[in-house]
Amino acid sequence: MKKFILFLACIATLTACDNDDDYVGYGLETMPTVSVDTPEEMTLGNSYEFTINYVRPTSCYALYDLYYVVGTDDDVIEDEDPQYTRVVAPINIVYDESTCQEINELVDISFNFKPTELETYTFKFWTGKDEMEEDTFLVVQIPVVE
Repeated sequence: MKKFILFLACIATLTACDNDDDYVGYGLETMPTVSVDTPEEMTLGNSYEFTINYVRPTSCYALYDLYYVVGTDDDVIEDEDPQYTRVVAPINIVYDESTCQEINELVDISFNFKPTELETYTFKFWTGKDEMEEDTFLVVQIPVVE
């Protein structure tokens, strides 16, 4: 979780304002996950597609990357091993333009995952912040079978 907060702080630092009138500014924004499509269980050695759905609010938002980090001790649930936890969130580039059109479009982003251990993997999909400004997650636990 500390890595996630540090990542957001770095993004804020790198996207400072520029007063050049010809320059189209931009920033990066982590997008809250609306829903996910994941397998109920995985077979060791097979690859699986995971799909994340999020809302693209305006035409000035475009997919930039996927935040995907193997968990740390701060990310685990109870006594789980952090090496089996993944923190995931879509990242959009947001252009500073006055011509942005509101679209509120549901967007899908997919990634593949191949389990390497006979363990239960925990995926924490970032869903935003609560009223206390704490990160919230949609947590999915998927067992791996032979």
